[in-house]
Amino acid sequence: MNAVAPVPLIQDHRRYRNYQVHDVLPASCLLTCDDHIRTMTLLCPNCDGFVCITEQQSFTDVEYALLHLLLQSYPDYCPYADLLACQSGEPLDQCQWVMNRALDQGDIKEVLKPVRCHLSRMRGKLRPFGLDVVSELTCGYVLIAAQH
Repeated sequence: MNAVAPVPLIQDHRRYRNYQVHDVLPASCLLTCDDHIRTMTLLCPNCDGFVCITEQQSFTDVEYALLHLLLQSYPDYCPYADLLACQSGEPLDQCQWVMNRALDQGDIKEVLKPVRCHLSRMRGKLRPFGLDVVSELTCGYVLIAAQH
């Protein structure tokens, strides 16, 4: 008789990224992002001390990439050029040049329109987490606590 050996659980820690967003979420809560399925999950302890999924949202590829830039920059702002490079796939140095030119010529709104469209769609997905994203004039975007 052949015994079936149990399959060991393999945890791919590169698949998940964890973030704590202090001053916005309780310190006991954790945002976990799953790179394979592009989801963000809010894990919080319940009254019995068990960790529960409090909220979960899926993101498009571009939204997910922008989300990570914002989370990595938190509590500071994420520069416009970084977000533009992420959204467009263009090199960062080229996006910095484009942003500098846009600031000089006053057409920053037009240059950032694709980024703003993605961030606008993300806002609805971030609000259930108690998060929002706002522009810091002439600098970039930053995650903040959502206004109720």
